Amino acid sequence: MVTAGGSNAAQSDGGDIRFSSDSAGASQLACEIVTWAQNANPSLASAEIWVPVNVLTASDVTIYVWYKAGGGITQPAANAAFGSQAVWGSQFVAVYHLNEASNAQALDSTSHGYHSTVNLSTQTAGKIGNGQSFTAASSENLAIPAQQPFGQISCTAWVKTTGMFPIWDPRRADGFGCVFYTDVDGKFKIYSTNGAGETVATTATNITNGSWHYVAGTESTPPAATGRVYSDGSTAVSGGWTADNGGSTTGRVAKFFDIGFKTGNVDELHILNVELSANWITTEYHNQNSPGTFIIPGTPVGIGGGGATSTVSATCSIVIPPALGTPTGIWLDLWVWRQMWHFDALTDAATFPPVYLRALVMGLARELCKEYGRDPAVVEQQANQAMGELEQSNDSIRKEGVREL
Repeated sequence: MVTAGGSNAAQSDGGDIRFSSDSAGASQLACEIVTWAQNANPSLASAEIWVPVNVLTASDVTIYVWYKAGGGITQPAANAAFGSQAVWGSQFVAVYHLNEASNAQALDSTSHGYHSTVNLSTQTAGKIGNGQSFTAASSENLAIPAQQPFGQISCTAWVKTTGMFPIWDPRRADGFGCVFYTDVDGKFKIYSTNGAGETVATTATNITNGSWHYVAGTESTPPAATGRVYSDGSTAVSGGWTADNGGSTTGRVAKFFDIGFKTGNVDELHILNVELSANWITTEYHNQNSPGTFIIPGTPVGIGGGGATSTVSATCSIVIPPALGTPTGIWLDLWVWRQMWHFDALTDAATFPPVYLRALVMGLARELCKEYGRDPAVVEQQANQAMGELEQSNDSIRKEGVREL
């Protein structure tokens, strides 16, 4: 899929990649392709794709990725039914992948279009693909028009810093509101104030050690609100909440409303208008931190082409998704997404996280080589033999996954 020039390669720009929740391709899933770079050496290929998968179930979830449709296919328009904006539901105020070039506008992936208005940052290697680095001495920061929601709030991000650093500061001109930040004591915190008082919720763990850490801060429904903070999927630490929410027109990354610029790195900044649960946050952390532990890849299955329906076997008929047109050849991959973390359906029914499918396509061969103890160089030199062995291994894993399902 990611091997440039390979016999089973997807389109070079990823335009023919589609996802579905069923083997017939009738129930299409939206996807956002943030990056897609094939390589003749699959261990050097990279991609970042986000797909909304409803994992609110005690069972494993199976999804399908479709590709190799013959060329000339494009991804749906961003605002189409299965376009990139459809990945992010109404609960997402803004989603910033932060993989842009240095000093480029930070783009919001949601339908709100809250793109940054001040763009002073340096592209750096992030937790997921690229991120942005900010240097206080150079006054680097982002100004994003994502408004501070009235009522419930959640903010999640990956951050790497060694000191005090504002991840998102959406306080209004009067100073009221909240700020999500790391402090001089190394802890992730939420500070909130309404002018009459102030509160701080603080994590128990020091995270300012120069490594990437996942942080999340939430607020429950006012007026009896509670602020909760999480680091690396940890148990929530709760505190009070005194913020007068809403009304802000600018949020700042790497710049405090009152004390100026700070140095640090940020990746995958997400802002929501709901209070995310501990289960949701823990799952998102593990999914993004180690996606390879969340999925089991199945064996690619050639289903032919040249018509609307192709027969795979005497008992299985596959309908080509209409969005792909009439392909000259298409391959179907079966992927079993392993449910490792329980979801609270009552809390999270409207807010399940888009699954980050890094292990599907980002360094696909690299991930498989790691799992099966293979050297990528050997895979490159002896591709046919290695792929045959991988397919046999994947087939046994797929069968085990089917038994679990």
